[in-house]
Amino acid sequence: MKIVIPKAITVINTNLTDAAPIYDITKAYSKDSIVRQTDTHHKYQALADVAAGIKPSDNYAIVQPKWSDLGVSNDWACFDDAIKTSAVCSSDDGTIQFTFDSSRCDTVYLFNLSNASSVRFELYDVSNAAILSNATFLANATISNWYEYFYEDFLYERTTSRAFPIYGSSKLKVKIFGVGSNKPSVGTIIVGKSAYIGRTKWGPELGYIDWSTDEEDKWGTATLVQGPVSDKFTGDVYIETASLDRVDRLFKSVRGKLAVYDFNNEKQDMAQATFEASIVLGRTKDFKITAEGLSVSTITVEVRGIP
Repeated sequence: MKIVIPKAITVINTNLTDAAPIYDITKAYSKDSIVRQTDTHHKYQALADVAAGIKPSDNYAIVQPKWSDLGVSNDWACFDDAIKTSAVCSSDDGTIQFTFDSSRCDTVYLFNLSNASSVRFELYDVSNAAILSNATFLANATISNWYEYFYEDFLYERTTSRAFPIYGSSKLKVKIFGVGSNKPSVGTIIVGKSAYIGRTKWGPELGYIDWSTDEEDKWGTATLVQGPVSDKFTGDVYIETASLDRVDRLFKSVRGKLAVYDFNNEKQDMAQATFEASIVLGRTKDFKITAEGLSVSTITVEVRGIP
């Protein structure tokens, strides 16, 4: 198991765009006009004719607003720390590309990938020299029987990660390729420095919290609206007793903060399995240490993911 504490994203360049024009404080807007602000990375829609100088981000939350907040813009949707909002490819070549500061980081995670066949990672140092360049293919090629081979849908990973060398100053370029003519999308991108915790014990509880609604009228007719889900994980992890204080301080430091909790153990043979469901972007809900001996102790962790 390891924890990755996110670093604030500094985007150097990207091919993600949004069709909404940037808000101009000197311009008046008619009802239903949609604009976006570069400082908030949100889009807003005019609820009535709006005179010049009425900034959307300062107006949408008042008693009688003239603007409505439509949420994060497409060019920032994968950097807003929310899995349910996705950035969709807007380029003609069918790829999503972005380069961001990765200084003092060693791991990147991509969550909620859709229509993505592969991801290429390129790392550059301060002199712009290439340090690393490799690709991760997302197709799940595991076939357990002939029925799956001929009739089941081809599956692609929705969460992937890449470890890379840590440098005092570096930048990471990520390029996401689509499946055929389909345009890829990505929910959230996290880059940060990883901290090793220990080995996850078999037998954890994996699941999710469903934010869908299920309402019944007096006749029993149900109105179902599918909402987002957030992953959850409860399990035990073996740690070295000598690192007990370090682990305790680390978990205390991330309380009330967003982090990546990767409960997969490092592969030591080809038979060892890894699971997307064991990677949770969220926060710690419960944590305790059982000091069992001089060599090995156990921590019990409950992590609640974000939708």
